Amino acid sequence: MGSLADEHGGEQLLGDRGGHLGRDGPFSEIADRLLATGAGGRNVAPYASVTVSSVLRAGAEGGKAVGGRCSDDSPWVSAEDDTTPVITVGLGRSYPISEIRVRSGYGKAPGPGTGVVRSLAVEAHTTSGWQRVATITGNTANTVRVPASVTAGQVRLAISDPSGNPLDVARVYEIEVVSDD
Repeated sequence: MGSLADEHGGEQLLGDRGGHLGRDGPFSEIADRLLATGAGGRNVAPYASVTVSSVLRAGAEGGKAVGGRCSDDSPWVSAEDDTTPVITVGLGRSYPISEIRVRSGYGKAPGPGTGVVRSLAVEAHTTSGWQRVATITGNTANTVRVPASVTAGQVRLAISDPSGNPLDVARVYEIEVVSDD
């Protein structure tokens, strides 16, 4: 089994014969376990509950941002008139969180770094309420890695600049919440 970097900087898992692994494939259980494991912990967000401020169209719902796939047919996409989109991931219980990863982009973007989420606040809901973990501005990378040291049951992205695209929407392929628990 290997991985293949796709045209927008993400990785896709490949089976021994080159077939893509994922939620619907013959190796979906194994793929889910591999996608849920990261260096220094495991991703506790796969298939978590998700709420979003908007959706561009059917097939681009918020649940896609925790489904374990990173491709142009699998992101959450915010509505065009939502200039400050928000996505919240409910983890089902509190976890000690060591890192939050946000994968975004668009393979057909007009230029490098224009299809990614540009500016956002990463927040975690603790027993004291919502806490700011990080603020990212001027991003041009497909993957943003946010170190964290917080115990939380929800993670929220409050996006202030969805992209540098003419169709200025947020395209979030995956939100990974890494825990050592």
